[in-house]
Order: sequence, then C-alpha cells, then structure tokens
Amino acid sequence: MLYSDVPEPQPHERLRFLETPVLTKTESTSHESRDPASEDRELDREIIKLRRYEEPTLLEVFFDLFFAANYGVFTKTQSVNSSEGFNSTLGYFAMLWMTWLLIGLYDVRFVTDSIFERVARAAQLGVMVGFAVVAPNFNPSQQIEQTMRTMSLILMVSRIVLAVEYTSIAWHLRRFKNSHVGMALQVSLNLVSAIIYLGMSFGFRHGTSQVFIGWYIVSAAEVLLTFALSNHWQFLGFTETHLMKRLTLLTVIILGDGIVSMCDKVVIIVKSPDAWDSLTIGIVTASTAIVYFTFLIYFDWIRELYLPPWRQQVWTLLHFPFHLALVLWNTAFVQFIMWAKIIDVMGKIRVPSIFEDATQLAQSSSEELATTLDDWIWGIFFRYPPKWASTYDAATEAIYNISSLPDELWAQLAEYMTDENATTDINQTAVLVFTDTLTTIEGVVRNAIFQSFDIDLMGEQNDENKGKQNVTVLSDAEISDKSEQRYSLVFTYGYLAAGIALALMTILAAITRQRAWKAWPIIRTCINLFLSLSIGLVAILYYFEDARMRFLGTPWLLPMICLIQFVMLLITHIRTERPPWLFKRATEW
Repeated sequence: MLYSDVPEPQPHERLRFLETPVLTKTESTSHESRDPASEDRELDREIIKLRRYEEPTLLEVFFDLFFAANYGVFTKTQSVNSSEGFNSTLGYFAMLWMTWLLIGLYDVRFVTDSIFERVARAAQLGVMVGFAVVAPNFNPSQQIEQTMRTMSLILMVSRIVLAVEYTSIAWHLRRFKNSHVGMALQVSLNLVSAIIYLGMSFGFRHGTSQVFIGWYIVSAAEVLLTFALSNHWQFLGFTETHLMKRLTLLTVIILGDGIVSMCDKVVIIVKSPDAWDSLTIGIVTASTAIVYFTFLIYFDWIRELYLPPWRQQVWTLLHFPFHLALVLWNTAFVQFIMWAKIIDVMGKIRVPSIFEDATQLAQSSSEELATTLDDWIWGIFFRYPPKWASTYDAATEAIYNISSLPDELWAQLAEYMTDENATTDINQTAVLVFTDTLTTIEGVVRNAIFQSFDIDLMGEQNDENKGKQNVTVLSDAEISDKSEQRYSLVFTYGYLAAGIALALMTILAAITRQRAWKAWPIIRTCINLFLSLSIGLVAILYYFEDARMRFLGTPWLLPMICLIQFVMLLITHIRTERPPWLFKRATEW
C-alpha cells in the first residue's frame, strides 16, 4: 500500500460560540437533488428543518450519568424504611426526574456542540450537584428551612438556564415567522416557572410548610405544557427525535445502579466466614438473573422507537412511575440479598448445649454458665464483629447478670425442664432477671449479625439523636425487633414495586406495538399482566403476620420473582401467527 493511498486526516471543525440547529442548504440536500432556489422557496413557505440525531449525544449521556450519581447519593444517605422515608424518596425522585426530563426535552430537539451549549450544560450539571447537596437532608415531613429553600432555588436556576437556551434557539429561528409565537411561549413557560420557584423559596419558615407541593404542580404543568406546545407547532415536535432512545438509556443507567448496589452487598456477604455456600450462590445467581431478565424483557418488548406524537408522549410520561418502581425494586432486592444471608446465619447459631441439657444445668454454677456464655458470645463477635461499643457493653453487662444469680436457681430450672408438674419453690426474681438477660443476649447477638451485614439501626438512631436535647435510647432487643419490622416493610414495597414495574413494562410494550393485534399477542399480554399482578399481590402478606414471617424465613423471596420473570421472557419469544396448542380452543371460541 502506497503512502499516497492513505486518506489524509480531516481537521476538526473549529468550535463556535453558537451553533445553529437549523439544517443548512448543503445538509438538507445531501440525500436529495434539489434546484438552487429550493432554500428560498422553503423559506417562503416557512418550512423549518432541524438537525436530528439518531442516538443521544455525548453531552446528553454525560448529563444522564449525573442523574444516576445524584440518586445514588440519595439512596446512600436516606433509606426507604418508613412511610416518611417513602415520601422523601418519592418527592426527591419526582423533582429529579422531571427536571431531567425538561432538560432532556430541550436536548433531543435542539442540542448542538458549541461554546454556548457547553457553558449551559455546565450550569445544568451544577444544578445536578445542587440536588446532591440537598439529598442528605431532604425530608418534607421534617423540613430543614435551608434545605427546602435551596431546593427551590436550584429549580429556579435550572429553568432560567432552559429559558436562556430556548432564547438562543429563537434567535436561530428568527427568519421563520411561524416560529416566533411558539418559541416565545416556550421561553415564557420557563421564565414564569423560575419566578414561581423563587417566590416559593420565601415560603419556607421554621416548622413544616406545604409550599413544597407547588414544586410538583409547577413541574408537572411544565412537562404537560411543553408537550402541548410540541403538538401545536411541528418544529417543536418530538416525533423524529431520539427521545425514546434517551429514556431507554436512562432505564439502562438505573439498572446499572442496581447492579452496583447488588455487587456492594455481595462484597459484604463474602467477607463473612463460610460465605460461599449453596444459599449464597443461589441468591447471588437469582439477583443477577433478575437484573438481566428485567433488561431483556424491557428491550425485547420495545417494538418501535419512533411513534406518533400522542402515543410517544404517553409512553414517555409512563416512564416516570416505571422508573420510580424500578428504583424502589432495586432498593428492595439488594436488601433481600442481605436478609437471606442473615436469616441463614441466625438459623445456624445455637445456644450453648449446657442450657438445653437439664443434667448439666443442674450441676453448673452461675460462674461456670457465665463463662460458657461469654465464650459463646465472643466467638460470635469474632466472626461478626459489632460496629458499636454499646453492643459490647450490653454483652458484658448480661454476662455479669448471669454470674450474679444464685447457684441453686439452675437446679430448680433443671427440675422444671424435666417435670412440668414440679412443685419446688423457685426464686421468681432470679427467674425474671435470667429471662430478661437471655432476651438481651439474643438482641446483642442479632444486632452483631445485623451490623456485620451493614444493617445498622443503632447507627441510624445515633444520627437521629445528634443535636437533640431529648435523645431516644433503644435497647438491643428493641433494635432487633425494629430490624425485623423493617424487613417486613422492605418486603412489602419491594414486591409491590416489582409487580408495578413489570405491569408498566407490559403496558409500554402495548403502546409501542404498531402491528395489528391478533389472538396470541392479546393472550400473551394478558398473561404478563396476570403474572405482574400476582407478584404485587404477594405483598398482602404484610397484613398476615404468621404467614408473612414464615415466607420471610425462607430463601424464596428472590427466586420466586426470578422464575416468574423467566416465564414472561419465555412467552415473549413465542412469536407465531397461530397461538400455541394450549390456547387453540380459547381462540376458536
């Protein structure tokens, strides 16, 4: 090959301060032959042709990564463990998602690479950083004045930047008279919203204010009015844009965040002794399969990425509840991984055999039993070390209480263990101390295991007590009970979120379908909705304590959802004009 045959590298275009999104004459005629006066005739007819990208640009992808980082910060600083936590999560995610969508609606129609756009994007990235700043203290139920005001000002800045960006587009389209009203309304929409957010910032005073509800009303109105303007003015439309690809990319990013969380929990699990057993392999496999099956189902069900305006807009708006459900499901299923291992570990721990053997118990002294318990507890602490000194202190105090009990108590207890009708007088005070001490020891051991697996209610309680005059101090037994209550709550919203996410994926798939509905696609959609509903209805066990605790004590929380998703994935790929034999009679009827 001669050097002369090698094409010379093309120089990069010089970055301009402003780059027009309007197609030039050369670009608009690159795929069609036109006469030299065509541009003038189009200008006379006021036909606006804008650049369209088939894939999200690097600026857009980079901005999406900031979205994921923001929500990652929120989930690490706050958790969904109460109705208050759920409200905070819903409120924060709603504002973050709608802000992302409004910026994305501009990007998919008008984004270009210029100095101006890069500066504007830097400002919007600053908005995302602002979301991260308020994330740790964002709580509408227990408002911090500075946090709520900052959030309102962040929203104001975001809308001002959008107004400036839309103004630059209006300048580029100044030749086209039919664009003036549409662009003026779009700019006014963002400016009015910014003024409202500024006004709301003054509404937060000491105590709880309902002003924040206005954030959601105004943001929702912005989204709906932006879509309304796009339906009236063709150049503001989304039909030929990559809006749907942008949403699918955000779905992948959310799933990726779930993978990161899952891997974090797996790392915690494998640090414990004897980590890799059949249960660990099973739950890690199931959790990985769940993320993978969700990915496959979502993308296998997307038929088209370009839809008519109304269907495209409904499809876009439905992604808000879908992404919220997906985020809650990610939060829950990584907790399922931890709890499955915790339950397995606690099921393998047995109290010292001396307390179950009446003969040995009767022949033991309080000092000997205290020493046995001390060795047993510290053996557990060695494998699952607690994070807090108070847990060690509670264990030491419990051992001391056992050693201080009268020696004759053990012979009396042994007699009652072997003979339910024993009449020997027993020291009731000593028995009460003994039972309370056992409850404390049980709580200490359970808390040590919880803390080792990164479920630390004691640490959360200490954080809540900071700066308070009247602090709340919970015993190890109370913390243990609250941990189990949290597990029940996580199970409930996790299964509900999983069912809702799968049901919404089914609906999204139906919206994107452009071919005629025949028997098998209808049957398949009904089966998928039924399976989604079945997953969600499992959460009803929250109201039946015995059944719920039996189910939570099994390792089937993750495998059950994994199997149902696998069935949905299988029937997705039964693609035939004629339904399978199982449904033949149904279709004939």
